[in-house]
Amino acid sequence: MSQHDLSIANQGFPAFRSDLNDALQALGTNNSGATAPSTTYANQLWYDTANNILKIRNEDNDAWITLITLDQSTDVVSSITATTVNGTTVAAGTLTSSGNTTLGDASGDSLTINASTVSTPNGLNFDSDTLVIDATNNRIGLGTSSPAYKLHLYSSSAVDVETGVTNSAGYSRFGTRSSGNAFAGSFTAGTGFEFWSAGSERMRIDSSGNVGIGTSSPSYRVDAQVSSNVRTARFKNTSNTVQDYTLFAANDSDVVIGLGVYGSAAGTTGMIGASSPFLSTAATELNILANNASGVIKFATGGNTERMRIDSAGTLMVRSAGGTAPWDATSGTFAWVGQSTYPLGLTAEGNLCAIMNRNTDVGAICEFKYNGVFKGNITTNGSTIAYNTSSDYRLKENIAPMTGALAKIQQLKPCTYTWKADGSNGEGFIAHELQSVIPDAVTGEKDAVDAEGNPVYQGIDTSFLVATLTAAIQELKAEVDSLKAQLNA
Repeated sequence: MSQHDLSIANQGFPAFRSDLNDALQALGTNNSGATAPSTTYANQLWYDTANNILKIRNEDNDAWITLITLDQSTDVVSSITATTVNGTTVAAGTLTSSGNTTLGDASGDSLTINASTVSTPNGLNFDSDTLVIDATNNRIGLGTSSPAYKLHLYSSSAVDVETGVTNSAGYSRFGTRSSGNAFAGSFTAGTGFEFWSAGSERMRIDSSGNVGIGTSSPSYRVDAQVSSNVRTARFKNTSNTVQDYTLFAANDSDVVIGLGVYGSAAGTTGMIGASSPFLSTAATELNILANNASGVIKFATGGNTERMRIDSAGTLMVRSAGGTAPWDATSGTFAWVGQSTYPLGLTAEGNLCAIMNRNTDVGAICEFKYNGVFKGNITTNGSTIAYNTSSDYRLKENIAPMTGALAKIQQLKPCTYTWKADGSNGEGFIAHELQSVIPDAVTGEKDAVDAEGNPVYQGIDTSFLVATLTAAIQELKAEVDSLKAQLNA
């Protein structure tokens, strides 16, 4: 900190350099000092270190103008003191700039503004109760100095709050009429009133008074629509707890499906169709029943003959003929989906269980995955079927030629046998015997049973013998070639 008269006298070089450095230091520190510089110039800056005030010399060079006060302990601008701006004296309080801008005094009658909030500790009153901000209770009043609600509108006569767009022919209003009735709506001819939720229009009253739900162009006094073009309505007698009807209409005049829900001591049951205890005794084309937690949903055709059901466990079963409830795999022709033990099942009575058909082009008919990863598929080339398991080289590592295949083949025990189920003859291998030689060709364990003690039988996939048989043939051929070479030597 230093001051200088900024006049460099003619002198020797060492003294000149010292005098010049002092002058530059004075300029660099804004002539810092506890007292004003002895030599002054118009528009000269002076930092008053005694009071931490930055001042500027006026144009006439006869007085100092105070600019700002600094807080050296917190390194911020402490205040901009009262001064004259455009001929008007600003002397009512202090303008604080330490993150906030405050107008007022320390008693709380102030307005503080920062980047995100406006603070009024004692509230604000604009134009004798035209607008009142109650800072204590966080309320706003229009026409009242004591707002009782978050937004309180008051008038000795009717209160209207009108909203609109100045460049539009339409506007809406809401409020309370002098009669005491509340109102809301559009007050321009040819305009309607819309109700929105989640960013989309849900209901509309058009200019003719039609009410539309799910449509912006209602054609009837009540026009309810859904995206599937099915109109729906519910009618309920609140004084009768055992009846509740919902009607679905497929067109503007015909009710094609009726749903009746009723209660009883046994639980709640639902029906869909024309042939139910509530609607008609005529022949039915569709009959769906929903019972209580232990019940099922049934679908019937052809004279109330059950064709499909969803049981209480969520299993979907479809039957075409035969079988008895609760449908099992021992008789009839039906399919089930979602059963806990067997998620998909097909049963046929003397016929195909399933047909899988691919049209137009060749390729995969179905795929098999494990944890979402491809493991195999069934494909067609248009003439034949191929059963494929994943075998891409990119799925394998540690690849090496197979050895000892001929010795493994010599351990195999091919045999003939008779099947216990029907007495038919068979030939092949015994699963656990084959498993001891080529484990990959066999699934399951010998003599395994489930939790109830039922047998869990082993299975064989003879396709896993192909690689071993091929390697054995190659080994056998090598031996034959060696013997030939010895004989020809």
